[in-house]
Amino acid sequence: MSAFEELDLFSELDNEALEVAEATRQAGSIPPEALVEKLERELLGPLVRGDIGRTAVLLHPDFMEIGSSGRVWTRDAMMMALEEDPGERTDIEILGAERIGTSAVLLTYRSSARSGNTLRSSLWVLDGGRWRLRFHQGTPEA
Repeated sequence: MSAFEELDLFSELDNEALEVAEATRQAGSIPPEALVEKLERELLGPLVRGDIGRTAVLLHPDFMEIGSSGRVWTRDAMMMALEEDPGERTDIEILGAERIGTSAVLLTYRSSARSGNTLRSSLWVLDGGRWRLRFHQGTPEA
C-alpha cells in the first residue's frame, strides 16, 4: 500500500450500497423487502423445496435453522431432508419485513399447517449480488 492509499472506513459501506443497488436493478427494481418475501414464498413451495439445485441457490452456505421442533439444521442437512420430503405448500401471513442495514432483511410471518400455526423469522442477506437465506427460526404459536 502506497502512502496515498489509506484505508477508508466507509468504502465497505459504499460497496454494500452498490451491491444492494445492483441486486435491486437485476430484480427489476423490486424493493429488497418485496423480493425477499417473494423468495421466501418460493422456498416454501414443494417444487422448489424438492429441487436441491434451487435450494442450494436460495440457502446461504452458512445457513442455520432452529426448527419449530427445537432441532438445529445445517444447510446440507436441510437440503437433503427437503429433497427426500419437500412437504406441502404452506400458507403464510407476513407480519413484517425490516431492512437491517443495507444488505440484510428480517422477514417475520405466521405459517399455517394442519399441525397448527408457527411464528417464523428469516434473515436474508445479500451475498454475491443475490439474496440468500442465512438464518431461520420457527416457534409454535401459543
